[in-house]
Amino acid sequence: MKKSNSDTMEKVDKKREITLADVIKYVSIIAVIIPLLLGYFEYQRSVQQDKDNNFRGWVEKLSSEKKDERLAAATNLGTYLKSDDKYYEEARDILINTVSIELDYNVLNAIRGSLEKVDSSERKEIIQNLLDIDRSTFIYDFPIGTALDKANQNLRESYKIITDEVILLSNNSLDINKIILNPLIEDLKIKMDIKNNIEKNYNELSTHQMLVASFIGLFLDFSRSKPIEALFFYQNSFNKLVWLNFNLPKSRMENSSFSKMIISNVDFSGSEITGTSFAASTFSKCSFAESEITACNFYDIIVENEINFSNTKFDDVFFLGAKLKNSNFKGALGLKPIYFYGVEFLEYVQFDDEFRMELETELIKIQYADFIKYVQNSKLMKQRKDELIGTQDNHN
Repeated sequence: MKKSNSDTMEKVDKKREITLADVIKYVSIIAVIIPLLLGYFEYQRSVQQDKDNNFRGWVEKLSSEKKDERLAAATNLGTYLKSDDKYYEEARDILINTVSIELDYNVLNAIRGSLEKVDSSERKEIIQNLLDIDRSTFIYDFPIGTALDKANQNLRESYKIITDEVILLSNNSLDINKIILNPLIEDLKIKMDIKNNIEKNYNELSTHQMLVASFIGLFLDFSRSKPIEALFFYQNSFNKLVWLNFNLPKSRMENSSFSKMIISNVDFSGSEITGTSFAASTFSKCSFAESEITACNFYDIIVENEINFSNTKFDDVFFLGAKLKNSNFKGALGLKPIYFYGVEFLEYVQFDDEFRMELETELIKIQYADFIKYVQNSKLMKQRKDELIGTQDNHN
């Protein structure tokens, strides 16, 4: 038995012996493998560098002065919008932010086409980011508009000063007139340049407002197939646009404007709406059912087919001058007759019987002065009050 164990140990020891030939063989293999690995890693690095360069190239061309380059860039950046792509988030964010500065509708359409490739779960986030961009143009509208008004006023004052001086200096010599008038003319030129620059910025801002709002409207097409819930509209403006067949339930709208729009087959049911205007918009087959609407204007709206306010809670919401034929207010809470002052076709509106009786009894007692006093003491923000009172003056 001992001999047998000795023989076995000998065999194991022999197996463990590594000869010089073995070492040389292993070294030779490693010498071959290492360059291959280094070559592979270098190739991968080179490929990645090329991808980086290509991506950065398209990003750079997206801000090119040449429309064709921007159009190609907007299209090609869409190829990176695959969930597993390294550049996915960066490409998406760059395309979204470009909407705020792009003025060519063909490039904007290419951007929209690219963004539509994102995963459906991210579409709401993209729309919300676009609404943030739209809000920034809305916010800047007032200060730039105010600056433009001030620049125009300064310009008018300078014109008047020069005109008055010309009359006073009519009997003076030409040299004296030059001495007096030249500084005034130089001041006028400076004020003219200031006014022109502000006006250019304001016109560009107005164009961006329209294009961004239109872009968002086109992107909302996604809601036709699957509702987009709980969007937050804050200080957004969509005036004079057309919205068709959107499903936007449980939205939140605050201090926004949807005026002079055509809104057809749009679902806003279950929404929370505050300080917002739908003035002079035309509605057809739309729903605000089971919503909460506070301090809002629906003046001069036209209901062509149907608008549903059933089971909605109202607080200081005005319909002055509205044509409410085929409207449904069944189950609505908080309604007051004064909200319907100056409204047409009330006989065709669906109300609960109790409120119908109150409306018919109280509405005829409300005078112009009563309406104005109520509006001035209402929860409407000053801008909404001014709009409504100005509209009332026009109706009278």
